[in-house]
Amino acid sequence: MLPRICIPIRHHDLLLGYLSPIDADESMGPEQITLAETIAQDLASALRREALVGELASNQVRLALKHALIATGCR
Repeated sequence: MLPRICIPIRHHDLLLGYLSPIDADESMGPEQITLAETIAQDLASALRREALVGELASNQVRLALKHALIATGCR
């Protein structure tokens, strides 16, 4: 097992996962850790956007099916 740091990936208070960069020679300093934290924030935003796009697509499919059923007289 190699040494690593563990940085939570959060969107507001929602924990989405962890970023665990390997620090094999244990040389990560404050600047690299700050960069990893920034990357974790960017990942959180990207994951949240992806989830919202998926929800929107699901809602659009559901609405299209509902309209198709209504148009054919099915309820």
